[in-house]
Amino acid sequence: MFAADARKHTPGKNAEKENLSMRILVCDDDAAFAGQLAEKIEAIVKPQMPRSAVNCATDAAQLRALPLAKYDLAFLDIDMGPLNGVDLARRLHELRPDMLLIFVTNYVEYSLQGYEVQAFRYLLKAEMPQKLERYVQQALTAYRKTRDTVRIFCDGEDVELQPQQILYAEMSARKVCLHLQGADRALLYTTATMADLADLLENHGFVRTHKSVLVNMEHIRDLQSTRLYLRDGTELPVSSHTASAVRKIYTQWRSAKKWVIG
Repeated sequence: MFAADARKHTPGKNAEKENLSMRILVCDDDAAFAGQLAEKIEAIVKPQMPRSAVNCATDAAQLRALPLAKYDLAFLDIDMGPLNGVDLARRLHELRPDMLLIFVTNYVEYSLQGYEVQAFRYLLKAEMPQKLERYVQQALTAYRKTRDTVRIFCDGEDVELQPQQILYAEMSARKVCLHLQGADRALLYTTATMADLADLLENHGFVRTHKSVLVNMEHIRDLQSTRLYLRDGTELPVSSHTASAVRKIYTQWRSAKKWVIG
């Protein structure tokens, strides 16, 4: 039975508070402001996730010294002197496509640039007292959803994975091969069918683009009529029979992730 091969697991509320943690980055060339913002964020997050950590970076040298791929949430000033917050956002999403980005700035005219890099929220500094806590809470909710796990029977053992660790799945020699990122292994093989995996993962942002391919939409860089490209350059097929439906699903998914201007 497929139920023995792949199962969804969601931690309970108590387990969430005990086990989950976030690594949060604050980037602003105003050191005093960055420190104050970090303290406010920490005061909101720590009661719910005590093991979370908030770090500040005020220049390029500090950024280079940090393990940027390990951050779950970043607060970015768009205009940081010689640093460009939008370019930094693109870099962070290359390292971690699922990282949540919140722009914190004085200038609403930068909103279009934030949309281009799929920012989670856009917070005007003047409105921070009214909206910071709400946006942090929304980010925590979004983060918890990404911590849900699925269990899939792979290579003779029951493996627990976070859906965002799965880049895509494809048929290979009568087995499904899972291509992974951020897991202990880069590849896993399962006897579960592609259809059953699609049922398991469709609510986690996956779309079946071909009878032999299931893709995590978070990692799609470019979707075309007969092929798509992931952020790492991988090229995958899109069936001509399902191209229209795939495009619709992907568009709806992108729209659901649309950011909010503060």
